[in-house]
Amino acid sequence: MKAFVARNLSDTSYGVRTVMNTMQQYFNDNNINTKVFTVKGRLTNIFRSRVGLKKDRDYFIHHAVDALIIAGSKNQSVFNNAYLLSTTKDGILIKKTGEVFDYSQDPFDDPRFLNYISSLKKIEGKPEDFSYKVDKKTNRQFANQTIYSTRNYDGVDYVVKKYKDIYGKDGESLKKLFDDKKEQTLLMARNDIQTFELFKKIYENYKNEKNPFAKYKDEFGPIKKYSKDGKGPEIYQVKYISDKLGNHLDISDKYNVENGNKKVVLLQISPYRTDVYQSKETGLYNFITIRRYHIYQENDMN
Repeated sequence: MKAFVARNLSDTSYGVRTVMNTMQQYFNDNNINTKVFTVKGRLTNIFRSRVGLKKDRDYFIHHAVDALIIAGSKNQSVFNNAYLLSTTKDGILIKKTGEVFDYSQDPFDDPRFLNYISSLKKIEGKPEDFSYKVDKKTNRQFANQTIYSTRNYDGVDYVVKKYKDIYGKDGESLKKLFDDKKEQTLLMARNDIQTFELFKKIYENYKNEKNPFAKYKDEFGPIKKYSKDGKGPEIYQVKYISDKLGNHLDISDKYNVENGNKKVVLLQISPYRTDVYQSKETGLYNFITIRRYHIYQENDMN
């Protein structure tokens, strides 16, 4: 767990620096007199605890409040007063003097500070005080544009994927398939047993290599599909059976697929929204995901 936390903190820090550097470069290139700086996330947490602002994650309001806290931190003379405060049921306690002030009163020479705290307390927990961006863009991607085919075995559809370059990085993944005794998932194991046996032999002969198939290519040239005269086509890609077909968009009708054992599909379907319904009979809630391809205009059907 410690390693996990450390890794994520490191990734976050790197991401923050990258964004900051990009913004600084943009303002500099366009001669915009704007400074970009970062603050540690701990800052907002300390500030909240000192002035009694609980973090309510409902409706994502806490992001807006944290942004206001960070914006206020720019005025250090006012912001530093937060560390001299504690909150009571009667108001704000000034630790130096022991005085308690109502939120509407002004305990400091600079009246902006208490107004600032008071404003934060008023908006915290009130989602109606926030406006949310309404996404009206209609030209959205329905799914990942990579096209996949499927195969049906024993009444179950499976996605077919491929190792695109068995002599490159993908060859290492193909080797792992043999290492894990999962070579039967290769399509050639079902459809081209002679070529499959050739791959098995190459693996056995070069299993100590990082990529047995690249090593074979270095010595004998690309692997060739089995043929009686030994002049079969060279093989650079290998297909295999991946996972069961889940969420997908069937586009077989666009490719004239006649074999009922196959489909052409798109995966990673983009969601549009989730509708929640409560059953009158059971009182249970049902979640129904509406995906972008479910949404169409009436004239799209013509």
